[in-house]
Amino acid sequence: MPATARHLAELPPDQRRAALAGLSAEDLQRLEYEWRFWARPDQLPPEGDWRTFLLLGGRGAGKTKSASEWIRAEMESGRRRNMGIIGPTADAVRRIMIEGPSGLLSVCPPWCRPSYEPSTRRIVWPNGGVVYAFSAEEPDRLRGPNFDGHWCDEITSWANAADVWDMLQMALRIPGPQGHPRRRVSSAQRRRTSRCSSRSWRHQARSSAAPGPPTTPATWMPVLSPTCKTSTEILD
Repeated sequence: MPATARHLAELPPDQRRAALAGLSAEDLQRLEYEWRFWARPDQLPPEGDWRTFLLLGGRGAGKTKSASEWIRAEMESGRRRNMGIIGPTADAVRRIMIEGPSGLLSVCPPWCRPSYEPSTRRIVWPNGGVVYAFSAEEPDRLRGPNFDGHWCDEITSWANAADVWDMLQMALRIPGPQGHPRRRVSSAQRRRTSRCSSRSWRHQARSSAAPGPPTTPATWMPVLSPTCKTSTEILD
Protein backbone atom coordinates (compact mmCIF):
# COMPACT_ATOMS: atom_id res chain seq x y z
CA MET A 1 0.00 0.00 0.00
CA PRO A 2 1.45 3.44 -0.91
CA ALA A 3 2.47 5.65 2.01
CA THR A 4 0.19 8.58 1.12
CA ALA A 5 -3.03 9.29 -0.75
CA ARG A 6 -1.08 11.24 -3.33
CA HIS A 7 1.15 8.27 -4.08
CA LEU A 8 -1.93 6.07 -4.35
CA ALA A 9 -3.59 8.49 -6.76
CA GLU A 10 -0.49 8.52 -8.97
CA LEU A 11 -0.70 4.75 -9.56
CA PRO A 12 -2.32 3.42 -12.75
CA PRO A 13 -6.00 2.59 -12.15
CA ASP A 14 -5.48 -1.17 -12.10
CA GLN A 15 -2.68 -0.92 -9.52
CA ARG A 16 -4.75 1.45 -7.41
CA ARG A 17 -7.70 -0.93 -7.42
CA ALA A 18 -5.42 -3.83 -6.53
CA ALA A 19 -3.91 -1.92 -3.60
CA LEU A 20 -7.34 -1.09 -2.20
CA ALA A 21 -8.71 -4.57 -2.85
CA GLY A 22 -6.02 -6.02 -0.62
CA LEU A 23 -7.39 -4.15 2.40
CA SER A 24 -10.01 -5.60 4.73
CA ALA A 25 -13.05 -3.63 5.89
CA GLU A 26 -11.26 -3.00 9.18
CA ASP A 27 -8.15 -1.81 7.36
CA LEU A 28 -10.22 0.62 5.28
CA GLN A 29 -11.91 2.00 8.37
CA ARG A 30 -8.56 2.59 10.05
CA LEU A 31 -7.16 4.12 6.87
CA GLU A 32 -9.97 6.70 6.98
CA TYR A 33 -8.52 8.03 10.24
CA GLU A 34 -4.83 7.71 9.31
CA TRP A 35 -4.00 11.40 9.06
CA ARG A 36 -0.46 10.99 7.78
CA PHE A 37 -1.86 9.09 4.80
CA TRP A 38 -4.23 11.91 3.79
CA ALA A 39 -2.30 15.02 4.86
CA ARG A 40 -0.25 17.30 2.66
CA PRO A 41 3.34 17.75 3.87
CA ASP A 42 2.73 21.37 4.90
CA GLN A 43 -0.12 20.25 7.18
CA LEU A 44 2.14 18.04 9.29
CA PRO A 45 4.22 19.36 12.20
CA PRO A 46 7.96 19.53 11.55
CA GLU A 47 10.47 17.12 12.96
CA GLY A 48 12.91 18.27 15.60
CA ASP A 49 12.76 20.60 18.55
CA TRP A 50 10.18 23.41 18.24
CA ARG A 51 7.83 25.30 20.52
CA THR A 52 5.43 27.19 18.23
CA PHE A 53 4.24 26.02 14.81
CA LEU A 54 2.18 28.44 12.70
CA LEU A 55 0.01 27.34 9.78
CA LEU A 56 -1.15 30.42 7.90
CA GLY A 57 -3.72 29.99 5.14
CA GLY A 58 -7.11 30.97 3.81
CA ARG A 59 -10.48 29.29 3.68
CA GLY A 60 -10.17 25.67 2.60
CA ALA A 61 -6.45 25.35 3.33
CA GLY A 62 -7.05 22.63 5.93
CA LYS A 63 -5.87 24.61 8.96
CA THR A 64 -8.56 23.35 11.35
CA LYS A 65 -8.17 19.75 10.25
CA SER A 66 -4.40 19.93 10.64
CA ALA A 67 -4.56 21.39 14.14
CA SER A 68 -7.32 19.03 15.29
CA GLU A 69 -5.30 16.06 14.10
CA TRP A 70 -2.25 17.34 15.99
CA ILE A 71 -4.29 17.57 19.21
CA ARG A 72 -5.69 14.10 18.59
CA ALA A 73 -2.23 12.59 18.00
CA GLU A 74 -0.79 14.20 21.13
CA MET A 75 -3.67 13.03 23.32
CA GLU A 76 -4.03 9.52 21.92
CA SER A 77 -0.29 8.87 22.22
CA GLY A 78 -0.16 10.19 25.78
CA ARG A 79 2.56 12.72 24.85
CA ARG A 80 0.36 15.39 26.45
CA ARG A 81 -2.27 15.29 29.18
CA ASN A 82 -3.46 18.87 29.72
CA MET A 83 -4.00 20.91 26.61
CA GLY A 84 -5.99 24.03 25.76
CA ILE A 85 -7.80 25.31 22.69
CA ILE A 86 -8.44 29.02 22.24
CA GLY A 87 -10.61 30.55 19.53
CA PRO A 88 -11.90 34.06 18.76
CA THR A 89 -15.35 33.50 20.34
CA ALA A 90 -17.04 30.84 22.47
CA ASP A 91 -19.36 30.08 19.57
CA ALA A 92 -16.43 29.55 17.18
CA VAL A 93 -14.65 27.29 19.65
CA ARG A 94 -17.64 24.98 19.95
CA ARG A 95 -18.99 25.24 16.39
CA ILE A 96 -15.66 24.98 14.54
CA MET A 97 -12.88 23.71 16.79
CA ILE A 98 -14.88 21.08 18.71
CA GLU A 99 -18.04 20.08 16.85
CA GLY A 100 -17.21 21.24 13.31
CA PRO A 101 -16.61 18.90 10.36
CA SER A 102 -12.85 19.23 10.93
CA GLY A 103 -13.08 19.71 14.69
CA LEU A 104 -11.81 17.52 17.49
CA LEU A 105 -14.83 15.25 17.73
CA SER A 106 -14.98 14.65 13.99
CA VAL A 107 -11.33 13.67 13.47
CA CYS A 108 -11.30 11.05 16.22
CA PRO A 109 -12.11 7.44 15.33
CA PRO A 110 -15.10 5.71 16.96
CA TRP A 111 -12.81 3.42 18.95
CA CYS A 112 -11.00 6.34 20.62
CA ARG A 113 -13.48 9.20 20.62
CA PRO A 114 -13.35 11.71 23.48
CA SER A 115 -16.38 12.93 25.39
CA TYR A 116 -17.34 16.59 25.26
CA GLU A 117 -18.58 18.29 28.44
CA PRO A 118 -20.08 21.65 27.40
CA SER A 119 -20.86 22.69 30.98
CA THR A 120 -17.20 22.37 32.03
CA ARG A 121 -15.76 23.24 28.60
CA ARG A 122 -13.70 20.06 28.61
CA ILE A 123 -12.98 17.36 26.04
CA VAL A 124 -11.90 14.18 27.84
CA TRP A 125 -10.06 11.34 26.09
CA PRO A 126 -10.50 7.68 27.10
CA ASN A 127 -6.93 7.61 28.48
CA GLY A 128 -7.69 10.50 30.84
CA GLY A 129 -6.11 13.32 28.84
CA VAL A 130 -8.10 16.56 28.91
CA VAL A 131 -8.42 19.51 26.54
CA TYR A 132 -9.86 22.72 28.00
CA ALA A 133 -11.73 25.20 25.79
CA PHE A 134 -11.30 28.98 26.07
CA SER A 135 -12.48 32.04 24.20
CA ALA A 136 -10.28 35.04 23.40
CA GLU A 137 -13.24 37.17 24.53
CA GLU A 138 -12.35 36.26 28.13
CA PRO A 139 -8.58 36.56 28.62
CA ASP A 140 -8.90 36.54 32.43
CA ARG A 141 -10.14 32.94 32.32
CA LEU A 142 -6.60 32.00 31.33
CA ARG A 143 -5.27 33.10 34.71
CA GLY A 144 -4.33 29.96 36.59
CA PRO A 145 -4.53 27.10 34.07
CA ASN A 146 -1.32 25.35 33.11
CA PHE A 147 -0.95 23.50 29.80
CA ASP A 148 1.59 21.19 28.24
CA GLY A 149 0.29 22.22 24.82
CA HIS A 150 -2.40 24.33 23.19
CA TRP A 151 -3.98 25.28 19.88
CA CYS A 152 -4.67 28.92 19.02
CA ASP A 153 -7.13 29.37 16.16
CA GLU A 154 -7.76 32.47 14.04
CA ILE A 155 -5.55 34.75 16.13
CA THR A 156 -5.96 37.56 13.59
CA SER A 157 -9.63 37.70 14.66
CA TRP A 158 -9.03 37.83 18.40
CA ALA A 159 -10.52 40.95 19.96
CA ASN A 160 -8.05 40.89 22.87
CA ALA A 161 -5.11 39.35 21.05
CA ALA A 162 -2.30 40.99 23.04
CA ASP A 163 -3.85 40.22 26.44
CA VAL A 164 -4.72 36.64 25.53
CA TRP A 165 -1.29 35.95 24.07
CA ASP A 166 0.41 37.31 27.19
CA MET A 167 -1.72 35.04 29.38
CA LEU A 168 -0.90 32.05 27.20
CA GLN A 169 2.84 32.58 27.63
CA MET A 170 2.42 31.98 31.36
CA ALA A 171 -0.02 29.10 30.89
CA LEU A 172 2.25 27.11 28.56
CA ARG A 173 4.81 26.07 31.14
CA ILE A 174 4.45 22.43 32.14
CA PRO A 175 6.16 19.66 30.15
CA GLY A 176 4.08 16.83 28.80
CA PRO A 177 4.82 13.21 29.69
CA GLN A 178 6.98 12.94 26.56
CA GLY A 179 8.11 16.42 25.68
CA HIS A 180 8.36 20.13 26.46
CA PRO A 181 5.35 22.44 25.99
CA ARG A 182 4.26 23.15 22.42
CA ARG A 183 1.62 25.19 20.65
CA ARG A 184 -0.07 25.12 17.27
CA VAL A 185 -1.30 28.36 15.75
CA SER A 186 -3.69 28.39 12.79
CA SER A 187 -4.99 31.56 11.21
CA ALA A 188 -6.19 33.17 8.03
CA GLN A 189 -4.00 35.83 6.53
CA ARG A 190 -5.25 39.38 6.95
CA ARG A 191 -2.67 40.92 4.64
CA ARG A 192 -0.17 39.61 2.15
CA THR A 193 3.24 38.56 3.37
CA SER A 194 6.41 37.68 1.53
CA ARG A 195 7.46 35.35 4.32
CA CYS A 196 6.63 31.80 3.40
CA SER A 197 8.81 28.92 4.47
CA SER A 198 6.60 26.09 3.24
CA ARG A 199 4.34 26.43 0.24
CA SER A 200 1.39 24.33 -0.78
CA TRP A 201 0.18 24.44 -4.37
CA ARG A 202 -3.59 24.16 -4.33
CA HIS A 203 -3.82 22.99 -7.94
CA GLN A 204 -2.05 19.82 -6.77
CA ALA A 205 -4.65 19.06 -4.11
CA ARG A 206 -7.09 17.25 -6.36
CA SER A 207 -4.40 15.15 -8.04
CA SER A 208 -2.96 14.16 -4.64
CA ALA A 209 -6.27 12.91 -3.30
CA ALA A 210 -7.13 9.28 -3.88
CA PRO A 211 -10.69 7.91 -3.72
CA GLY A 212 -11.56 7.68 -0.07
CA PRO A 213 -13.78 8.85 2.79
CA PRO A 214 -15.47 12.25 2.94
CA THR A 215 -12.49 13.61 4.86
CA THR A 216 -10.29 13.13 1.81
CA PRO A 217 -8.67 16.49 0.92
CA ALA A 218 -9.99 16.53 -2.63
CA THR A 219 -11.67 19.90 -3.12
CA TRP A 220 -9.35 22.59 -1.78
CA MET A 221 -9.51 25.87 -3.64
CA PRO A 222 -7.04 28.78 -4.03
CA VAL A 223 -7.01 30.96 -0.94
CA LEU A 224 -4.14 33.45 -0.59
CA SER A 225 -2.60 34.21 -3.94
CA PRO A 226 -2.03 32.50 -7.28
CA THR A 227 1.20 30.99 -5.96
CA CYS A 228 1.70 30.81 -2.20
CA LYS A 229 -1.41 29.25 -0.72
CA THR A 230 -0.31 28.29 2.76
CA SER A 231 2.62 29.32 4.91
CA THR A 232 4.03 27.15 7.65
CA GLU A 233 6.64 28.51 10.01
CA ILE A 234 8.49 27.43 13.11
CA LEU A 235 8.44 30.56 15.24
CA ASP A 236 10.72 29.50 18.05
